[in-house]
Amino acid sequence: MYVNSQSNAETVQLTFELPDNEVQCFYEHINKGVSSTVEFQVVTGGNYDVDVTLKNPQGTVLYQDQKKQYDSFKHSADMDGVYEVCFSNEFSTFTHKVVFLDWTIGDEAPLMAPASPEKALTFMEATAHNIHEKLEQIADQQTHYRLRETQGRAHAEDLNERVQLWSIANLCVIFVIGFLQVTVIRTIKKVDIERAFKLVSKQIFKNNLTIETNDKSCSINCTDRSNWLQKPNHQFSTNGCGSYNINVDFTKLNMNEFNLCCDIHDFCYETCSETKINCDTRFNNCLNGQCEKWAYEENWLTWKEKTCSSVVKLMTIAVENLGCLTYRSSQQNACFCSLE
Repeated sequence: MYVNSQSNAETVQLTFELPDNEVQCFYEHINKGVSSTVEFQVVTGGNYDVDVTLKNPQGTVLYQDQKKQYDSFKHSADMDGVYEVCFSNEFSTFTHKVVFLDWTIGDEAPLMAPASPEKALTFMEATAHNIHEKLEQIADQQTHYRLRETQGRAHAEDLNERVQLWSIANLCVIFVIGFLQVTVIRTIKKVDIERAFKLVSKQIFKNNLTIETNDKSCSINCTDRSNWLQKPNHQFSTNGCGSYNINVDFTKLNMNEFNLCCDIHDFCYETCSETKINCDTRFNNCLNGQCEKWAYEENWLTWKEKTCSSVVKLMTIAVENLGCLTYRSSQQNACFCSLE
């Protein structure tokens, strides 16, 4: 308990701490017929409320209230003895309270008495008496203002603490979400277009590939193409992007879509109704379409788009100028001429 008290023969004022689950009582001897006033206010803690009980020397309850924030009770003693006023915080499980108590006993004696019962106070005496009463009112008001100021400050500090805790919690959530986003983004496989360009160009120049034929149409051995038919029960096959001694596994570069374009190109070479030019054109469109898709999804810079276009050009040049033998071989395996 900490006490801020101001007392004389008639008034006791103090501020005390009331822990949770506890009761604190104060006692005062009062003579019969003497009036007293008990005034209290909860300054800080929880919902600013306490239970209050006032008893006479025989234990009779003169005043009782529950979860009260502030109140004032005046009574006249009906017997001599020690009167008891108790403040209870038993209903609170973890919140301490700070309570202000003002217990005034009896009426204040006159500041001054007239010279004789027959004579009234002089003008100066009456003026001094009025000034004294006003000063007492001012002192009382100042006490209440200080209590309000203390209560408001405690509420503001409590609110500030909660805001700080909430801000720290939000900051932690932001950091956690940011960390998770970075982690997820890093786990997302990105297209390694630079490495793809190096591997494709290295494979082409390493094998010193030359143009096989100037016949880009790469004609087949059947006079009328309408008689060029699919062999019954033919099993289509694919080998990814691995023809002409070039073997690039785009799956390892997170570019499996290029492998799909190569497989579609292989199917096209074995389709009897398709010409080599049509297959190569579709192959080029498929590769370029994937480059545009990746550029949009990964927000590529211009140099990356150009690098992807260069890979497509190298692969397209390879199938256009080196793919005739492969096309004819695939057609011979998959088709036959009905005129023969």
